[in-house]
Amino acid sequence: MLAADAARGLGPIYAGRIVAGFGIGAASNLTPLYISEIAPPAIRGQLVGMYECGWQIGGLVGFWINYGISKHILVSNFDRVGGIQEASPGVFP
Repeated sequence: MLAADAARGLGPIYAGRIVAGFGIGAASNLTPLYISEIAPPAIRGQLVGMYECGWQIGGLVGFWINYGISKHILVSNFDRVGGIQEASPGVFP
């Protein structure tokens, strides 16, 4: 994604989305498989279910955050929102 930020045009953005898509696809397919192989049989289904619920709850929370931001923050202030998101890993390690 840094290449998409530094370069101009849609090519780097498409490439970054493809690379990120492979990462998300691998994580969403391999993690439940890993959990089901490692977890004890008595709680295997519960752990995989909790993992999947986490994805869905995260998507729901993300949707409502985006909806609230789009309704209450001016378009001219979106650079501040992005800056806060990018600075937070440095502040909260």
